[in-house]
Amino acid sequence: MSLYPGIPAGITSLVVVACATSGPPRAGDPADAPATAALTVLNPTDDTYAVTVGGAPRATAPPGGRVDLTGLAAGEAVVIAHNDGLHLAQRHVLTLDAARPATVTLRRQLARLRVVNRRHVPIEVLVDGLPAGWAAPDGETVLEGVPAGQRTLVARAADGPRAVRAERYLNEDEETSWAPAVPVEAASGEGVPRPPPGQGLIWMRNTSSFDVRVFIGGEEVSFVFAGATAEIVVPPGTHTLVVHIEGADAISEHEVELLPNQTAEWDYRGG
Repeated sequence: MSLYPGIPAGITSLVVVACATSGPPRAGDPADAPATAALTVLNPTDDTYAVTVGGAPRATAPPGGRVDLTGLAAGEAVVIAHNDGLHLAQRHVLTLDAARPATVTLRRQLARLRVVNRRHVPIEVLVDGLPAGWAAPDGETVLEGVPAGQRTLVARAADGPRAVRAERYLNEDEETSWAPAVPVEAASGEGVPRPPPGQGLIWMRNTSSFDVRVFIGGEEVSFVFAGATAEIVVPPGTHTLVVHIEGADAISEHEVELLPNQTAEWDYRGG
């Protein structure tokens, strides 16, 4: 007797087997999964980079470290490494192959820093706390291979512990100029005056043969005869001094950076 009305006994099992083996492949069959690829990102730099592949965040590459990524879609891929705090990014395009892992090595993003040293002693320059080189006295020195991006610069003179600090953005593969007015110790025996409490003081010596007018923010702050000195009180921070040579159509700009209670020694030579 048949268990299914209308279907003769003896072929029921055939019907059941046919139903079990027919139809499309089941979803998730490993044979239908797309091929994936692996990628290693090497970071030989001193900075941390966030890594995205195809626009999707994937990992963070630590300084001097590496990250291994798997499960990436095979084919052409755009790898972007960025550090938002430093305002740095670099882009790499490569082809990911499921048959063999790929490797991307992040490059060191470097710049050049021209240090204008108006003091009579060498100045040591540090970038993000690491020594970058020395600037020769009474001149300009270009430091090669300094890290690009938003950096903290410190300059300190060889004759004392006082230093000046500045925040600068250094463009990759370009030259940035910096003229730190490194303070000197008022108690060093050099006869350097002190600023009012909480203020900064620019101690200017006009060693040129010209009388000059000094402007800050469009306002004249001092008239200095040739061979004379001037004490210019300013609030702490970064200031651009514009110098007009009296009786001549000659203007120059000089940047001075001061912390509270610091005196910056500045010899103006007419340039």
